[in-house]
Amino acid sequence: WTPAGDDEYAVLLEDDIEVAPSFYAWLKYSLLMYRYSGEAAADADMIGISLYTPRLVEVRIPRRRINLYAELRGQPFLQQLPCSWGALFFPES
Repeated sequence: WTPAGDDEYAVLLEDDIEVAPSFYAWLKYSLLMYRYSGEAAADADMIGISLYTPRLVEVRIPRRRINLYAELRGQPFLQQLPCSWGALFFPES
């Protein structure tokens, strides 16, 4: 994928991913909030919006299981690890 401009985005999904019926609405809302809202705390280091909640800390050995969904009660969160399982990537990344 090669974006034609700064307002062109791509949703990349693994071939075995099944998304929730609300995934497009959630992605679009998140994109508008993080990229186009005047109140958004724009983060120049943000490269995309993931649709995946990690279940394992993969950058340390030994790996340990985590349950961020339970800890955060379903709230969106920022993390520094990209995930290719399902994400919307920003054109400049």
